[in-house]
Amino acid sequence: VIDDPISSFDNNKLFSAYSCIKCEFDNCKQLFILTHNFNFFKLIRDWMQTKKEKSKDAREKYYSIYRVEPKIEEGIRIGNIKNAGKSLNQTSEYDYVFDTVYKMKDKELEESDIFNCGNACRKLLEAFLSFKFPKQRGDILSLLEKAFPDEEEIQNKNRVYKFINAYSHLNVIESTEVSDIDTILAESKGIIQIILNKIEQLDS
Repeated sequence: VIDDPISSFDNNKLFSAYSCIKCEFDNCKQLFILTHNFNFFKLIRDWMQTKKEKSKDAREKYYSIYRVEPKIEEGIRIGNIKNAGKSLNQTSEYDYVFDTVYKMKDKELEESDIFNCGNACRKLLEAFLSFKFPKQRGDILSLLEKAFPDEEEIQNKNRVYKFINAYSHLNVIESTEVSDIDTILAESKGIIQIILNKIEQLDS
C-alpha cells in the first residue's frame, strides 16, 4: 500500500516517484496506490492500462479505480470508498473537475456534498481563470477581480470568494444547526450557477 507518495514533493519529483514505483512493483501480485495528484494518478492509470493491453488473457482484470468521498456521520467527516466508474478516465483533471461541478448544478445536494463542492468549485475557477488571466495566476482574489470587473458584479464576486474559501479544505462542518446547513446547501447551488455562467460568458 503506497499512500500519496508525492504529497510532500514538488512537481520535479513526480516522474521520479512514478519510475521508482514502476520499477520496484511492476511484478507484484497486488498494489494499492492512493493519491490526491491527478497527474500522478494518470501516470499510474496509464501504466496499468498498458499492462492490461499486453496481457495474454484479455479477461483478466488488471486494475480498479476508486474514489474516497467525504461522508458525514454525527458531525464527523469520514471517507467513503466508491467505485469511480468512468469519471476518472477523463483525459485531464480539468475535465474531471468541470464534470463534477456541472453535474452538481442539477443535483439535490446533501451535507457530504459541501466538502466536494467547495473544493471542486475552487479548483475549477483557479484552472479556468489562470488560463484566461495568466498574469494573476496563483492569486485567487486577483483572478476573481479580473473575471468580475463590473460594479454590478461585485456581489457575485464576493459570494464566490467567500464560498470557495469557507467550504474548501474543511475537516468538519463548523455549524451543526439544520437551518445553517440548509442555508449552505442552498447557497452552493447559486454559487455553482454563477461560476458556470461566468465561464460561459468569458469563453463560450
